[in-house]
Amino acid sequence: MSEKHILIVDDDKDIQSSIKMILELHGYVVSTVSNGKEAIEALIRGPMPSVILLDLMMPVMDGFEFLKTVEKTNLAKGISIIVMTAARNKANEVKKYTTLLKPFDVTKLLSLIGDTYQKSNP
Repeated sequence: MSEKHILIVDDDKDIQSSIKMILELHGYVVSTVSNGKEAIEALIRGPMPSVILLDLMMPVMDGFEFLKTVEKTNLAKGISIIVMTAARNKANEVKKYTTLLKPFDVTKLLSLIGDTYQKSNP
């Protein structure tokens, strides 16, 4: 697992590039994919991220299906998953994960990621 590697899973290229740019400016290594299927392939291929930023509503394989798959296979074991969604009603369906409602404040995103790294490296 790469210590400061983050995988962004979102079908919106503008969101991908904006978040990627911000995170890279803060010293993170960032990879991007456009759906859950590509995220599964990225996890299998490696390197393993320490954080996944996951959109829920995507084509091919949505965030819900991705979460079911990684829970069933333990593929994301030890990886923190932060769910990003604009669908407030859908956020309740993934309560066990940290949820960030879109549009979100960059400071909040960086704080959540920072908290994740502090928990994994006390």
